[in-house]
Amino acid sequence: MPFDRLERLKTPLEDIKALAGSSPDALGAILRGASAASKALAAVVPPDEFRTVHALLVSAAQLADSAAQIRREAALTGNIQRAWDASSAAAGALMLEARARSEFRSLFRLPQLPQ
Repeated sequence: MPFDRLERLKTPLEDIKALAGSSPDALGAILRGASAASKALAAVVPPDEFRTVHALLVSAAQLADSAAQIRREAALTGNIQRAWDASSAAAGALMLEARARSEFRSLFRLPQLPQ
């Protein structure tokens, strides 16, 4: 499930966001996880009420992929500006995944009756 795949990327994305060192293995895991989530999401045509959640997850996977690619570039070139760019992409991916999860939960929340 894309939520699970993106959830597993949380720690390495938080490392990128914090400008902590990211190992090649961690970056590879992000690239593989984001790709798997993107492929799974591409195979789904969501019902109307889930389109927003779907779009948020697609964007989160794309930003996670970008964060890892940009962080790899920053590490290879020593470019601190690119590391900051990767941090921004990672922050965006984390925010969009959290928003998608919140939207998903709200779709299943029972309506509150007046007391």
